[in-house]
Amino acid sequence: MRKLSMKTLAVSAAFGLCVTFASCNQNVFADQVEENIQAMELNKDITVVNVSNGSYNKRNAYEFKLDQAGKVTFTFGFNTQTPAFLYEVQEDGTRKAIGTYNPTQYNYGLGLRLGSGKYCITTPYNEVGTLKVDYVVESTETNEQEKNDQAALANQINVNTAVTGNINDAGNHVSDASYVADVDYYKVVLDEYSMISVSLNSTANEKAVILNEQNKEVVSVENKGGDKSSKDVNVKPGTYYVKVSGDVSKEYQVTLNRKPIEESAESPKVTLKRASVNSIKLTWKKDSKATGYVIYKKNADGTLKKLKAVSTKTTSYTQKKLSLGKTHTYIVRAQFKFDGKTFEKHANEAKLKLSSKLPKPEFKLKSAKYMGTRAILVDVKKKTYADSATIYYKVGAKGKWKKLNSVKGKETGLYHFRLTKGKTYYYRLKSKGKVNGKTYYSEYSKVKKLKCK
Repeated sequence: MRKLSMKTLAVSAAFGLCVTFASCNQNVFADQVEENIQAMELNKDITVVNVSNGSYNKRNAYEFKLDQAGKVTFTFGFNTQTPAFLYEVQEDGTRKAIGTYNPTQYNYGLGLRLGSGKYCITTPYNEVGTLKVDYVVESTETNEQEKNDQAALANQINVNTAVTGNINDAGNHVSDASYVADVDYYKVVLDEYSMISVSLNSTANEKAVILNEQNKEVVSVENKGGDKSSKDVNVKPGTYYVKVSGDVSKEYQVTLNRKPIEESAESPKVTLKRASVNSIKLTWKKDSKATGYVIYKKNADGTLKKLKAVSTKTTSYTQKKLSLGKTHTYIVRAQFKFDGKTFEKHANEAKLKLSSKLPKPEFKLKSAKYMGTRAILVDVKKKTYADSATIYYKVGAKGKWKKLNSVKGKETGLYHFRLTKGKTYYYRLKSKGKVNGKTYYSEYSKVKKLKCK
């Protein structure tokens, strides 16, 4: 915090007045006649006399001079209905209206920021009361009360941690364009590429800006009440500043939010599907921020094996010759570029277990004649990697299953002949084949039946 050298100067006058403020750019009640123009001496009481004699076209005028910019507080006593007017006296003696003050309640205080110069406050009606003027001179001619009003004095803060500060009457000065409003600076040093934003929680009209080392704006947020955050932006390592400014004296909380730059892209949601008996197909949705994708397979020891890097036009990949009976785990990371470097978005795993069973064979039954006898044709459709399909049958629902024969190689079926008319025959099949040099079997197929004609 910056400890300013200050001295308080008080002026009291007898005049009943409580006020609200309305600014204007021209003289008010300019047609009234002024009487009793007096110089207000600092730390001296001035007695206001009734000069109206029942008329409202006369007023008192009290002039005071400020050698330095500062905060002037007018405190009015007595609950009256009398307005007062504040002017800035120009070099040529003319007056520029600053504000009109209307009484509203007992002992109301009004604080203004005034620059160096000459001023005049008038009391146009026939009221008597008290008026106190406190003048606080700030030697730095600034509203700054914290030792962080420039980047070189910025307070070091931690990312993702809110810090509380205060804007001190930043916009309440009404004259002297050279008067410097309060601003607060905070500093963060980023050691790695990051995605950052700024959050501002305030009840006033305040603004928070992230600046880089070249004093260029990175991102900003304005807040007129509540909690608001800026958009996320990617930045390279370096020193960054958060500058907070506002137009009223209010407390605020500001946070520089940081995330790993890898979170700039979306995590591809991967879907796995068994493409064949020993292959898996990966599919994912396209990410507009990505410049490519990298496909990884997780090894048994937890390490990742890079399978392939593909462009954004590709949203699927099939891996073949996989082992059966094992769970296969994949990760697809979105790639994106920033500052000439390539980054990969961390992503969740997708898993699929390949069954150690071959696909079940499919078949159809047809009544037929074979070698002059009643027969049933078992028409077989073998699945991929099935070298043969063994046919089993039974006579009647309660019969025992027996092996009929096997369909091998290019064979597509066989005839079951010398059957008995009127009996019902039941069939089921089982495949056998080699995958990656190992022999596997399928489960039994669905049972089908046909009555011999």
